[in-house]
Amino acid sequence: MCVAFVLFSAFADMSVGVALASAKTIYVPDNYAKIQWAVDNATAGDTIIVRDGTYYENVIVNKQLTIKSENGSANCIVDGGGSGNGITLNADGITIEGFTVRDSGSYHVGIKVVSNANKIACNSITNNHDGIYLYSSNNNTIYNNTVNSNNRGGIKLYYSSNNTI
Repeated sequence: MCVAFVLFSAFADMSVGVALASAKTIYVPDNYAKIQWAVDNATAGDTIIVRDGTYYENVIVNKQLTIKSENGSANCIVDGGGSGNGITLNADGITIEGFTVRDSGSYHVGIKVVSNANKIACNSITNNHDGIYLYSSNNNTIYNNTVNSNNRGGIKLYYSSNNTI
């Protein structure tokens, strides 16, 4: 359960909302059929809410966004289709919450982080090479995730420091 995260996010969203008055909420699949299309069309500071379903794609996030499932990881799945990382975080300050991230392939990662100050919470990460992989990534917060049945490792840190797990 992510009650603490939800409360923290609510306060964080209020303070960010003052600075980013133009931030909007995008819904998948209502506004865009794919999560990646929503990411591509979002502006830094936006929130993407992903409705229940299985999304067969590899998501690359290159800007500060909040991406949440509508009803939690049991209902919202990012399936890498056996090729490529499930979700890759390439920008600082991203939040990923409430997804099952699975089937990225033999040598790929469920959630790959190559940036700083991200939040990864309440996800189920399974059937990947590594579950969560932080590469040269600092000051990230990772909690209330279930990381199991991955081929090599659960959570792997490489040249990364000051992360809270």
